[in-house]
Amino acid sequence: MLLLPAAILVTVFLLGGIYSNTVSAADPLKCGSGATLVPAAGSTPAYCTCPANQTLTDANSCTNPIKTDPPSTAKYYCGSGDSKVSTSINIGCRHAGTALTDALFAIIRFLTAGVGLIVIASMVVAGIQYASSRGDPQATASAIDRIRSNVIALLVFMFAYAMLNYVIPGVVF
Repeated sequence: MLLLPAAILVTVFLLGGIYSNTVSAADPLKCGSGATLVPAAGSTPAYCTCPANQTLTDANSCTNPIKTDPPSTAKYYCGSGDSKVSTSINIGCRHAGTALTDALFAIIRFLTAGVGLIVIASMVVAGIQYASSRGDPQATASAIDRIRSNVIALLVFMFAYAMLNYVIPGVVF
């Protein structure tokens, strides 16, 4: 049972020198684009280094970090401060909090409008069903059942809405 983790640790330790950016005196170090060679000093071997805003790759060259900030010309974005993320369409973000929570609450607001439209459309269909039943007890019962289901769905949604506003006050809606 303990042999597998021990074998992994030994393998990582033995292969660790392969991925380091240091070399022996027999193999001179060559730094790639943008990297600066720091010569060996005492027991410290020579190594490559990059400017503060760049990172060193396995090929001993420097790369620019990935930018997460939206461009200053971004029309739509979610989040605020350092967690700002640009979006290609306006999903209804209010530019508050982190980008993930801002986008999540924008989607919840969108779905809220969808629930309202679906309940209204279903009520209209139920009303037409009730009006066209012409006294047929089975059709009337079906229409009343649809109306009852709409009211229950609307009450469940309103309860969930109230609970979400209680748990996270003033953020969602």
